[in-house]
Amino acid sequence: MTLALPKTGLRPDNCGQLVLADIGIPAGTFRRAGLAYISPFGDRFRIALTIA
Repeated sequence: MTLALPKTGLRPDNCGQLVLADIGIPAGTFRRAGLAYISPFGDRFRIALTIA
């Protein structure tokens, strides 16, 4: 499980099933950090990631 955003070191060759979890970071926090962020969660708290 990775929290808030996928991490660059998590690749298919070095981890198994990967789940992204929402830990409630406000969207304004991402904006202040200069990140263009659109929440992928909708009404869910976690989502399975597939790496292309």
